[in-house]
Amino acid sequence: MTRRRRTKLIETRQSLTAAGVVRPDCWQITHEEAAEALEIPVDRIVKVVPRRYQVCIVYIKENGKKCSSFFSYRRFSRFLREVEVAINSIQNLQTLEYLAQIVEYDLCHFRYDRVKIGNGMRAALLQRLAKLIAVSRYQAEMV
Repeated sequence: MTRRRRTKLIETRQSLTAAGVVRPDCWQITHEEAAEALEIPVDRIVKVVPRRYQVCIVYIKENGKKCSSFFSYRRFSRFLREVEVAINSIQNLQTLEYLAQIVEYDLCHFRYDRVKIGNGMRAALLQRLAKLIAVSRYQAEMV
């Protein structure tokens, strides 16, 4: 009697940062990037201090007083660019499937202020998937 093994998708409970896909704590965030993320003028940014999972930004509010707040790295457009680089560096379907699960976990469990970041990550996954499928079909034909 043989047992049938079911191939189950590996479920991940890791975010993009916890999995090491994106390392935002190493970024040198400029005042311009901080201003873009907060949607305020650059001259109102006083200081940017990166932390492991958030960035602390000191800025001047409308009333002229300084304010210090922590913001998610997911607010920054660089986050999307880093995820796209990680996706495009993948060379096989199994690894891409694992990364897709991490991306979906991240999208479900963390707030993305900009819809374009979530849509951009999904679009990058689909484009890479199409390319890897095309490459695997071409290799299969060559054999």
